[in-house]
Amino acid sequence: MANETMVSCREPEAGDSKSEPDESSYMLRDKRSSPSSTIRGQHHQHPEHEHQHRTFDDSWAWYVVGGCAFANFLLPGMLRSFGPDVLDGFVEVHKLEFENRSVVGCRWLPATFHLTFFIAGSLSCLLCKLISHRAVTFWGGLLASAGMLSSSFANSISHLYISYGVMVGFGAGLCYSAGILIVNEYFDKHRGLANGLSLAGTAIGALAMPPYLEFLTFSYGYRGGILIVSGMMLNTLACR
Repeated sequence: MANETMVSCREPEAGDSKSEPDESSYMLRDKRSSPSSTIRGQHHQHPEHEHQHRTFDDSWAWYVVGGCAFANFLLPGMLRSFGPDVLDGFVEVHKLEFENRSVVGCRWLPATFHLTFFIAGSLSCLLCKLISHRAVTFWGGLLASAGMLSSSFANSISHLYISYGVMVGFGAGLCYSAGILIVNEYFDKHRGLANGLSLAGTAIGALAMPPYLEFLTFSYGYRGGILIVSGMMLNTLACR
């Protein structure tokens, strides 16, 4: 019995064959070296991993389309709301609320809106690359709402050039271009249909907003009606 114990406890000598490495030694070395390398690997591969696992044409993508369509209904839909005929009617009905009114000045107001709208659309593409689509939509909607709020206190056409023509036009342009870009990133197979539904909000807004704004104006006055529209535009912040 003593001899067997001594044989089992004998350490291998130089002439003995080398025993195979124990699996526990490999596990110990892996535990020592894995944390730092794993963290560095995750930090390096995280953006690619997130991009590769992005799903297209899923249910959330259609929610994005709905939000973009609603934002287009409110913001680019205002392109027709302050048209010459509508705005001339506002001036005639509420002539006492404007100190410096001019029919020619009213007709230049939509042109100013279109100019800033398309300039902002070009800048929106660059801003989406620098920051994000959500941030551009958020600040664009906030700027448009602030412009409509300022327009509700306008006493002259020159005031509307800044508040409506520049502020609302620039904010609507930012949201419009950002919405087109974000829809294309969420769709692959149904991209054409998604863009069509999103841009349909602009056409529906162009048809619905002028009579609705006219109704608000005659019901609550010029300032009250524009103030209500300003509050409605804040809903675009939830569409980001």
